[in-house]
Amino acid sequence: MHARRVLIMVGGGGLLVLLLAAVFSSVAGEAPADDPVLDGVWAMVVPTPGGIIRSSWAAVRQDPNGTRYTTTVHAVKPAPTLFGMFPEAAVQTTHVGPTVQTDDGAYETTNIGYGVAAPAAPGMLGEIVYISVLTSTSRFTGPDSIEGEGMHAFYLPFADGDGDGLPDPGQEPVFCFPYASTGTRIPMMAPCEPIPGYPVVGMGSSTGVSETEFEGTATLYVGEDVLEATVAVTATEIVVDDDGTQHVTATHTFTLADGTSFTTTDEETAVPTETPGLYSIAATMLITEGDYGGRLQAVGTMDFAAEPPQAQYKLYGMIYPLEE
Repeated sequence: MHARRVLIMVGGGGLLVLLLAAVFSSVAGEAPADDPVLDGVWAMVVPTPGGIIRSSWAAVRQDPNGTRYTTTVHAVKPAPTLFGMFPEAAVQTTHVGPTVQTDDGAYETTNIGYGVAAPAAPGMLGEIVYISVLTSTSRFTGPDSIEGEGMHAFYLPFADGDGDGLPDPGQEPVFCFPYASTGTRIPMMAPCEPIPGYPVVGMGSSTGVSETEFEGTATLYVGEDVLEATVAVTATEIVVDDDGTQHVTATHTFTLADGTSFTTTDEETAVPTETPGLYSIAATMLITEGDYGGRLQAVGTMDFAAEPPQAQYKLYGMIYPLEE
């Protein structure tokens, strides 16, 4: 009964656990003349009920025809305990393994990684807590895109009876979860253009006073300076997609305690969440008027279900005082 109870408990969050691992999905491709190949580095995405898990992985060709690769997968945010399932684990290793092309044009991968406990004493090595095995089948959906599905298995250390680092044939995993993944080949990218000014981070909130106007406050941190501001927001255009996503053109006017001010022209996107009335918001804000220049970005939430509507956001960017 105890084992069954544990498995039922994990089943509810199991997808989330596997997601962590799903992060390590890999694929490979054959290289007939014009077909895409996996050579290079990829950004992987695994959707989960708790959010999106991301990883990066590299595919290195093992044969001239590109039918076999070695793939190395790195989690962006490794979770050694697998969301509390293995609390003694302190480190989660990189997952590595082969990827081969199958006769039907798919690409099969096996990646192996380990959860390792902290050393029991200085100078000692940590014990392996679990063996993580990712298997997947993937296909190209374009020259630089892939998608696949697979299984993530977790074995206890005793499953490796002969000590070769792999689960022995016939051993059963303690947990086994399905996952889906998509990947995009990382291209060469142009360097960013430097932005003049001083780095600024901040936070703010505002309350609706009409259908198109909000008022609130913000705190900006510019180096060691803390700037308090009142904020007036005006939406000048709102376009709504079929799925409820809002594209908003707006302005923010920040008035600082010393009487100086600046106004931004914004392009904002508000995306509905699973909570009725709650939207996630993101904005690019170019300072176009006032005593300062620069550019900001904002991320946060908008709650249209509140009375009156409420917005909470964080600010990042660069600002600089204009010469008098």
